[in-house]
Amino acid sequence: MTADVTAPEPFAAAGPLLGLSRRRVSIGFLNWAHALDHFVMLVYPTVVIELQAVYGRSYSELIGLSTASFIAFGLFSLPAGWLADRWSRRNMMVAFYLGCGASLIAAALAPSLIVLAVALFVLASLPRSITRSAPQW
Repeated sequence: MTADVTAPEPFAAAGPLLGLSRRRVSIGFLNWAHALDHFVMLVYPTVVIELQAVYGRSYSELIGLSTASFIAFGLFSLPAGWLADRWSRRNMMVAFYLGCGASLIAAALAPSLIVLAVALFVLASLPRSITRSAPQW
């Protein structure tokens, strides 16, 4: 009689659990991106109150800068979804996080109203596919 000396794979039983954990992490990143997306787009009307002192302009002039960004927010939704289906949802998430950070830094350091408007437009035109579904890692 011979004994079976083959060792079981140490992570074989954990395979489905690792997949579940990875999916939860990706859904967490997706949800955080969704919340961050809405926060950064909607915080501007409040920030304009303080920007009046920085730029010496009225509230109505400064709030007008966000008009193009809100239009871009809607316009870029469909192309971003199309691109996510053909390229990679994961890469779209990475592009969102990097682009959001870069455009927010540009908005914070904007020396003029034109730079601020461009930063807001770029922020709004970032990949909008983050609200569609969790990336398939």
